[in-house]
Amino acid sequence: MYRPNGRAKVDAVAEAADEAVGKGFLLVLRNGTHHAATDYWLADGYLEYVSLDRTRSHVPAEALDLQNTVVANSRRGLPFVLRSAPTDTH
Repeated sequence: MYRPNGRAKVDAVAEAADEAVGKGFLLVLRNGTHHAATDYWLADGYLEYVSLDRTRSHVPAEALDLQNTVVANSRRGLPFVLRSAPTDTH
């Protein structure tokens, strides 16, 4: 199947994760996996994030598929902007 710019892949990932993610952010990784997060930030070469169950975790920053993460969250009405600190809402 032809998939221009990986759009079908992003759609499938976003649709599969919507129910589990709720209103959280979707972090799409280059290996095709994804994580749901309520917060995220860059620190020391890692993307730190807080999962829906409030567990803090991280992945190497280069593992993040930034373009597909931005697109997937945009389609869900969530702006995805990399930042260097967590938000103050926790």
